[in-house]
Amino acid sequence: MDYKSLFETAPDLYLVLSPDLTIIGASDAYLQATLTRREEIMDRGLFDVFPDNPEDHSADGAANLNTSLTIVLQTKAAHVMAIQKYDIRRPDGVFEERYWRPLNTPVLDAKNEVQYIIHKVEDVTESSLAQKRFAEDIRRQEQLQSELEQTVRDSDDRFYHILNLSPVVFIITNVADGKLQYVNKAFETLFLLKSIEVVGKTLSDLGITDETNRDNHVKYVKEQGAHGVEAEQDLRAADGMIKKVLTTAELIIIDGKECFIKVMIDITERTRQQYAILQLNKELEAFSYSVSHDLRAPLRAVTGFARMLDEDYSNILDAEGRRLLHTISDNAVKMGRLIDELLRFSKLGRKELVVRDTDMNAVVAEAIREINKSVVYQAEIKCDHLHQVKSDPALMAQVMINLIGNAIKYSSKKEHATVEIKSQLEGNTVIFSVKDNGAGFDMRYVDKLFGVFQRLHTTDEFDGSGVGLAIVHRIVTSHGGKVWAEGKVGEGATIYFSLPNN
Repeated sequence: MDYKSLFETAPDLYLVLSPDLTIIGASDAYLQATLTRREEIMDRGLFDVFPDNPEDHSADGAANLNTSLTIVLQTKAAHVMAIQKYDIRRPDGVFEERYWRPLNTPVLDAKNEVQYIIHKVEDVTESSLAQKRFAEDIRRQEQLQSELEQTVRDSDDRFYHILNLSPVVFIITNVADGKLQYVNKAFETLFLLKSIEVVGKTLSDLGITDETNRDNHVKYVKEQGAHGVEAEQDLRAADGMIKKVLTTAELIIIDGKECFIKVMIDITERTRQQYAILQLNKELEAFSYSVSHDLRAPLRAVTGFARMLDEDYSNILDAEGRRLLHTISDNAVKMGRLIDELLRFSKLGRKELVVRDTDMNAVVAEAIREINKSVVYQAEIKCDHLHQVKSDPALMAQVMINLIGNAIKYSSKKEHATVEIKSQLEGNTVIFSVKDNGAGFDMRYVDKLFGVFQRLHTTDEFDGSGVGLAIVHRIVTSHGGKVWAEGKVGEGATIYFSLPNN
């Protein structure tokens, strides 16, 4: 088996460093996340390639990578760093703010000297995508688990060596009595126990978990066969801290004996973040309710009293008084529309996607029908044959309504207004565009286009709430796509968005 390839294609982000901090290995995932190539960084000093964070905190939670690596070399034990802020430049040249949780783990030789340091990095930026990443981790670990079973049959020594390199917890237990046969370094790090202290004991003996229902668990795993069993568990480390882990258990045969091989993924932080997100959603729902109900009452009062003043006292008011009264009424109506747009925007963040094959030509046709119900326009709309994608059709219709509606609005002052809708396939991505020949915009302010209530034209020039493109951005990014724009003042604008082609 090509272990170098297996190492390089492992799903996690990590580097392999020599004791003098020279880069001697890198996973493909690490290269992809840092936009580097293997030939560019191999055999170079770590800090020549990746400048260190100059700020440091303490030995227990070092933010400085050099400090952490020094601790590992001195103590010959793994060290978890504080969360790092390290921005990554996207292919479009824009730096994207990212946060990482690094773990530095030594690999010791037979003389107990540091042979390598595994620098593993976990991206904790997108907590809202934790569940998706979590599912991907499981699929990858199932693949790795299958490969590891074959490795056991080929070579026990190599098998255990690979397990020790993995940042994911692996344990092997006897089915008959539940005693641990093997734990890897990641187990030692997570539970603060050395392998010499745990082999030959059960998880219950170690106080990690209560195995009073172990017989039922064994029976259930056997019934599942090759499918394995997944379960979330609360396990206790040696310092008393409770760790939330996802455990996958599968039955294998080692040296003719039935054993469980268990993969444990620490989801303590993810669980905390998911709980925090749930709390934020509850607060957002409360805010939306307040906006929807508490703000509408005074607006209705303002509108009602303005109407009564207009009906009963317009003959008393002079022209300026009537103008001010109509201004009050118009702005109350505008405020009501802004509340509606804000609520619609907030609801998008909580809506679950219903993804299926989507005929984008049918989506555009439906969008135009909706626009025709409320807008009179002279623009000529041209639509190519569009690629089919997988998406939530209702949300894609909202995207097209907003984009086509904007194109019609901003080209309305042109004598021959045109709107063009196209798509093209680039690799595994479909790129859609909606182009007009209208007012356009100054590219210096392009970053403001997709923000809530960010407008590049006054309401005197073009009516609108300033939420439409923000809604487009939220819908497209929730599908895993991107949105961007190009324009020139007086010559029109093109809004692009991409969607994965799978």
